[in-house]
Amino acid sequence: MGVFERSNKTEVNIVEGRKIDNNYSGNLAQLCPVGAITDSDFRFKTRSWFLKRGETICPLCSRGCKISIQYFPGNPRFKIPKKVVRLQAEENPSVNGYWICDYGRYNYHYLNENRASEIISRATPRLGNWEEAEDFLSEKIKRLLYKKKTSRISLMMNSWLTNEEFFLIKKIFCDDLKVDEVYFVDPNDGESDDILMTSERSPNRRGAKEIGFELKPFVPEEFASKNIDVLLIFGSYLVEKAGPSGLMELFRGIKYRFVISPRKSELDSMVDISLPSVYPAEKRGSMVNVSGKIQHFDLVFNGPGCSRSEYDILLAIAKKIGLNFQYYSQFKDVKLIYEEMKKEISFFREEK
Repeated sequence: MGVFERSNKTEVNIVEGRKIDNNYSGNLAQLCPVGAITDSDFRFKTRSWFLKRGETICPLCSRGCKISIQYFPGNPRFKIPKKVVRLQAEENPSVNGYWICDYGRYNYHYLNENRASEIISRATPRLGNWEEAEDFLSEKIKRLLYKKKTSRISLMMNSWLTNEEFFLIKKIFCDDLKVDEVYFVDPNDGESDDILMTSERSPNRRGAKEIGFELKPFVPEEFASKNIDVLLIFGSYLVEKAGPSGLMELFRGIKYRFVISPRKSELDSMVDISLPSVYPAEKRGSMVNVSGKIQHFDLVFNGPGCSRSEYDILLAIAKKIGLNFQYYSQFKDVKLIYEEMKKEISFFREEK
């Protein structure tokens, strides 16, 4: 790309007709100071002054680039929904500089499409609100706790959870309930480059490792031999790993199945209760990127419908089960969870 001709005939153009085709081309439009270069993904969609914005980190790989999300806030009165229309890079000298890759810039539609916004219940009787759903889930766990059979609980997690959520899961399920069957089901790896984009399509594997998880992968053949009564699934990547038909066979001997996910999937028809959760842009927390950098982020906007953050759901479950009520009741804010992490885990005391 260059500037050609002279004076009032000057124009910005590509060199010798060669197409600009790389994973960072979107930065040209963002950094162009005069509007000579525009972005076809955003062009003519809306006026930029109609939009609201908030800063967070990109969760689409393990780099954790700093971004701003620009969105139309919607109008409930006229039933016009909120809609994300553009992502832009924000300066972070220690992570992404001034840039983001095109994969992170243009793959924002997951925030708009196929979102879980209400509780789906196949349990008997039907459960229509959070109080009833959390009571039902907690009762099944509590029953195994009284029988000293919590080894029959299994968790399927993914690395889109925050450090604070991993910490709560570790305390509640691994330490208090002595659950051993904990698996990680993340998106399949993708392409990487030598600039920013990593092959991991999840943002917080490093955080999970620092908190003490082994990151044990889910292997359907091995899991089929386990004696499980309660299965709690975070996210919907399990469908990609085993397929709907394979999961139906795998779930056949499990008494109670629950999913906590920000998006709809085939899992909703295979579990007793599906609880709507949120993406990183819709909650507060922290993550650790591939280089070991701890990054804190704030909520940009609320999730759809009655969705809740995973840490809110986890705290409600802990209280309803009756686990160390005084300990879990102190976490009235996500920042207080992080302060407790710093007390217990040296990695977070030596914040990088």
